[in-house]
Amino acid sequence: MRSGFKNFYDTENFMNLRRIINNYVNPHQELKGKTPAEEANIKLNLGRNKLMDLIKFVRNN
Repeated sequence: MRSGFKNFYDTENFMNLRRIINNYVNPHQELKGKTPAEEANIKLNLGRNKLMDLIKFVRNN
Protein backbone atom coordinates (compact mmCIF):
# COMPACT_ATOMS: atom_id res chain seq x y z
CA MET A 1 0.00 0.00 0.00
CA ARG A 2 1.30 3.45 -0.91
CA SER A 3 1.46 6.07 1.78
CA GLY A 4 1.77 9.15 -0.46
CA PHE A 5 3.56 12.34 0.40
CA LYS A 6 3.64 13.53 3.99
CA ASN A 7 3.67 17.25 3.21
CA PHE A 8 3.85 19.84 0.44
CA TYR A 9 7.64 20.19 0.76
CA ASP A 10 8.18 16.50 -0.07
CA THR A 11 5.75 16.72 -2.96
CA GLU A 12 7.46 19.82 -4.34
CA ASN A 13 10.90 18.18 -4.14
CA PHE A 14 9.64 15.10 -5.94
CA MET A 15 8.06 17.16 -8.72
CA ASN A 16 11.26 19.19 -9.14
CA LEU A 17 13.25 15.97 -9.44
CA ARG A 18 10.82 14.65 -12.09
CA ARG A 19 11.14 17.91 -14.04
CA ILE A 20 14.94 17.75 -13.96
CA ILE A 21 14.99 14.11 -15.05
CA ASN A 22 12.50 14.85 -17.82
CA ASN A 23 14.51 17.80 -19.15
CA TYR A 24 18.09 16.60 -18.69
CA VAL A 25 18.11 12.80 -18.50
CA ASN A 26 15.27 11.17 -20.44
CA PRO A 27 15.43 11.31 -24.24
CA HIS A 28 12.24 12.29 -26.04
CA GLN A 29 10.93 10.53 -29.12
CA GLU A 30 9.67 13.78 -30.65
CA LEU A 31 13.17 15.24 -30.30
CA LYS A 32 14.71 12.25 -32.12
CA GLY A 33 16.28 10.77 -29.00
CA LYS A 34 17.59 14.05 -27.57
CA THR A 35 16.71 15.51 -24.20
CA PRO A 36 15.06 18.95 -24.14
CA ALA A 37 18.31 20.34 -22.71
CA GLU A 38 20.29 18.92 -25.64
CA GLU A 39 17.73 20.30 -28.09
CA ALA A 40 18.07 23.72 -26.42
CA ASN A 41 21.83 23.44 -26.91
CA ILE A 42 22.61 23.38 -23.17
CA LYS A 43 26.11 21.90 -22.98
CA LEU A 44 26.68 19.95 -19.79
CA ASN A 45 28.82 17.14 -21.28
CA LEU A 46 26.85 14.40 -19.54
CA GLY A 47 28.07 10.88 -20.22
CA ARG A 48 26.24 7.59 -20.47
CA ASN A 49 24.89 7.80 -16.91
CA LYS A 50 23.32 11.23 -17.30
CA LEU A 51 21.65 11.36 -13.89
CA MET A 52 24.85 10.58 -11.98
CA ASP A 53 26.85 13.02 -14.13
CA LEU A 54 24.22 15.71 -13.54
CA ILE A 55 24.43 15.14 -9.76
CA LYS A 56 28.23 15.44 -9.91
CA PHE A 57 27.96 18.59 -12.05
CA VAL A 58 25.63 20.27 -9.55
CA ARG A 59 27.80 19.21 -6.61
CA ASN A 60 30.93 20.72 -8.18
CA ASN A 61 29.41 24.00 -9.39
